[in-house]
Formats: sequence, C-alpha cells, structure tokens
Amino acid sequence: AAYIPLSIAKKLEGSWTKVPMPPQRLFGGIVKDRDALAALVFYDYLFSPRAADLFRKAGFEPVQD
Repeated sequence: AAYIPLSIAKKLEGSWTKVPMPPQRLFGGIVKDRDALAALVFYDYLFSPRAADLFRKAGFEPVQD
C-alpha cells in the first residue's frame, strides 16, 4: 500500500480509498502595482466552472465554504 495523488491513481485506472482528513489549502496572490493583467485573468480562470472541471478530473475537490 502507498499514498499517491488521486490524479495518478485515476490515470493508471487503479483503485483507491479516500482517507478522511482535513482539506489542504493552496494559496496564491497577485502583487500590487505591477502590470498584472495576465495574472488577474488567470486568477479569474481558476475560479471558473471550466477550471473546476479540470481540478475534479485531477482529483481535487471544490472548496466548501
């Protein structure tokens, strides 16, 4: 047995058991006073339904607030 990312288990068409544990939070940010148009567009994309589908396929779960 081993702990591997869900995305790898899915890619290899393996089986898995979800281990109950608190969610892992990932953080990012945008620096003020910079030409950050591309960063802002990308940031907005990360919260879009299209990105959510890609995250789910990779084994991530949506944030539950």
